Amino acid sequence: WSGSEYDQTLAGLNRPGVMGPYHPVIHYMTREEFEKRYSEYVAEVEQQTPFREKDFRGLVRASLLRTKLQEALAQEVPTSGEQVHARHILFDLKDKALAEEVLQRLRDGEDFAQLASEYSTDESTKDQGGDLGWFPRGRMVDAFEEAAFSLQPGEISDLVETTYGYHIIQVIERDDNRPYDEDFLGQKRASALQDWLKEQEKSPGIKRYWSSDLVPTAVSP
Repeated sequence: WSGSEYDQTLAGLNRPGVMGPYHPVIHYMTREEFEKRYSEYVAEVEQQTPFREKDFRGLVRASLLRTKLQEALAQEVPTSGEQVHARHILFDLKDKALAEEVLQRLRDGEDFAQLASEYSTDESTKDQGGDLGWFPRGRMVDAFEEAAFSLQPGEISDLVETTYGYHIIQVIERDDNRPYDEDFLGQKRASALQDWLKEQEKSPGIKRYWSSDLVPTAVSP
């Protein structure tokens, strides 16, 4: 839109009877307003649930501490790490004989990209010669990742079976400290707390207080 078209449209929206002024209004709550609304909210919670203000404050405090811990752990997530640039040819599980034949042709020196475009069932990469680009640990399924990161540039894997089928993998490049892309880094930062908790659960010093024996039995009506 041109500036004049925007101004005319905004003016029209602001006409009486169309919709109110098209401008957000920021209202800063005073301490007195906050305390009044907070008291009303706590009273409503106590009326409708077994919670008391002490319980509510405890939940809020725990939530704030969890948020702070998540933020702190996210800042500690490495921004780079080991990655490989690889390509693959994917076959259906019913086509193992074909996969073995293509693997032998690769070992005999035929072109990987040509065979990928001809035989791969991965529609998202076959037209690029099976190229998967760069990826770090934690992005691919375990069997694929283990095989890919065990290869040196130029090496071709044996058949690798996953739930997707049989893969033939070739690593093109390796980098021990390549910057992560924003999507992967965002995922790692978002899961930083859960990853940390999983590690802590393995620690022998962790005391576990929950037990299924503590769950009260259901009372029949």
